[in-house]
Amino acid sequence: MFARFRLRLNSVSDGSDMADGSPVEHAWAEPKEPEPEPDDLDWDSYSATLDHRLEAEQQSAQASEQRCVQLEQVRAGLEEQLEEEMACSGQLAMQRDRLQAECNSLRLDMDELEAALTSAEQEKQGSNREVRRLLEVLSLKEDAVEKLQREKEHLAELSQVRP
Repeated sequence: MFARFRLRLNSVSDGSDMADGSPVEHAWAEPKEPEPEPDDLDWDSYSATLDHRLEAEQQSAQASEQRCVQLEQVRAGLEEQLEEEMACSGQLAMQRDRLQAECNSLRLDMDELEAALTSAEQEKQGSNREVRRLLEVLSLKEDAVEKLQREKEHLAELSQVRP
């Protein structure tokens, strides 16, 4: 396919000529060999030259076709790899979203637990204050009971001494 295109490019002038009237040689075009005059032609060598050119073009076309087949295989492989990567990307996005939702839920749970801990610590402090107050009251009452016990014993001693 490409060889035919190249031959056609070589054989068809694009109408651009140099200032001296000679055709412009394009960088992508193969240089042309001067065509022999019909009287000077050695038909056997000319035929061999054409056969050689044709064979070279066919080989070039075959190599190009093989390269196209290779490139198609590479493209197919890359498309398959792209599909796999896209599927993986989608799965990762779903997992990321799920993990973000789970993290948000855990943050809310942690906030609730921190609030409960703060409340429990305040209750503990309040209970500790109440225990200290009750211990003071108990200590005062024990002192009062002890004082009353001493007074009772003193009164009992006095009542035994007076008969």
